Amino acid sequence: MERFSISSPGKKIFPVLYLLLSVGRITSEKGGIMIVVSDASSKTGTEIISALLKAGERVRGIDNSRERLAALRSSGMEPAVGEVTDPVFLLSTFRDAESVFFIVPSRPETESVKKYFEDTGSAFIKALRDSKVRYVYFMSSL
Repeated sequence: MERFSISSPGKKIFPVLYLLLSVGRITSEKGGIMIVVSDASSKTGTEIISALLKAGERVRGIDNSRERLAALRSSGMEPAVGEVTDPVFLLSTFRDAESVFFIVPSRPETESVKKYFEDTGSAFIKALRDSKVRYVYFMSSL
């Protein structure tokens, strides 16, 4: 496999993503499975999705804004518009996915950060338990 990295000015980031791809922990066959990435329109989510698409993978991106997903959709990503606090939405998004790169979106406008993280975590775990997802990679700003 060619060297896989995501770069930002002056340094490489996400070496773990390269490692996981290179040992087949995210994908079993190139382009053969679905990889779900949450917080798709964030800098981190966008870079991960772009790199996965460049590597020829199938990607579904989660965000709560259809407009922010438009550019990634034109690159080949399948958009999923909804809230990460909604377990029914997450379960439908995880359909046919083998891997999930779950980034908890930053919500500075939320009344209670603690409650937001509890709601997000609960929804994610509930959806994950009812899905066939095999691999989960979790990122949070907290």
